[in-house]
Amino acid sequence: MSNSEGIPIRRLVINDPKDMPLHYGETPGGSIYSTTPGGTRIYYDRTFLLSRRDSPLTRSPPSKLPYIPEVTLIPDPSKGDSSGSNSTNQDETSEQQKSPLTKKEFIYEIYFVFLSFIRLLLIKILPIWDWTTIYTSACFVNNPFFNNSLELSECDKCINTTGVLRESNVTFFNFTKTVYLKHLPVIVDDATQTWTATRKLNLKKLFKLYVEDPILSEHDLCRFESNIRLYNQPGGADRLFNDYLSNTRRPFMAQWNNCKRETLKVLRSYYSKPYFLPASVGQTLMGNWFFVSFGLHKETEPLQKIPLGENWVWIAQLQGAGRIELRPKYPCENLCKIIDAIELNHGDLSTYLNLFIHIYTMHFTSH
Repeated sequence: MSNSEGIPIRRLVINDPKDMPLHYGETPGGSIYSTTPGGTRIYYDRTFLLSRRDSPLTRSPPSKLPYIPEVTLIPDPSKGDSSGSNSTNQDETSEQQKSPLTKKEFIYEIYFVFLSFIRLLLIKILPIWDWTTIYTSACFVNNPFFNNSLELSECDKCINTTGVLRESNVTFFNFTKTVYLKHLPVIVDDATQTWTATRKLNLKKLFKLYVEDPILSEHDLCRFESNIRLYNQPGGADRLFNDYLSNTRRPFMAQWNNCKRETLKVLRSYYSKPYFLPASVGQTLMGNWFFVSFGLHKETEPLQKIPLGENWVWIAQLQGAGRIELRPKYPCENLCKIIDAIELNHGDLSTYLNLFIHIYTMHFTSH
């Protein structure tokens, strides 16, 4: 075995950049053995580093340091003397930290202290009173308008239903007594008179809103479907919107759910809850649906099922006209009749309860 030898190191005192050797980064003779020829790794010895202690960059704070608000701890040059020490800045920072809490921060602190106390109290009383059944229940107070199941006995409410009522200027009392409690479907023809959507939100403006609005364009749509296979692929909704706006149009039908809460706020500025609904009936936070079509005819196109699972549903015809069909659902499908050929005109609003499955087709007559 051969004896190992140390790598020869040559020490140079550099007083000027021109004194740097031409091949200081190459191997052999570079700054470190086995570096890639042509490398640029430089090692500074202790003598050189000690000589840099008087450099302006070693000052605290460094001289000629630019003022960056909330980043550099130096005084604002535009507000007076730019000179100052780090200790002065630290004193100012400590004084700011010791400043009293604002009213909002104080309430916030009290709120969390109160919550902590309530949690401890609930844990202590758990052996005496089991409050977990209330905590896990869907409704703390029984809501008469909430019904999550459908019994066979309820089918009696739709056995004699053969059509849809058409009402206008209906009050909450009459709606509850004659429609809601009897589970009757109804069309209210004046429910959307004050809506911006029925006056301005046609198909072109709707698609343009999804393309140009910063919130709608940022969030994806949920459960987007179309009768054209090309639009059912990833990014199909954006392609549909852009094709229609660029006049590359062909007959289509599409539906989607605005499931993001940010998008709900934007779209609900175009409509409001129907005036005849009680205050206890709120709008769902699970999204709202849009059903659109172009170039289709209600006499020839097949009906498309609306994928809604809510117990209380209302659907408005914002533009054009359409035809809907109500089919009884389980366990009432063999007892109640299908209500078909229901015409929806511009501005009509149809409501129905959980006795029916809503089937629809949409036909735009204006754009």
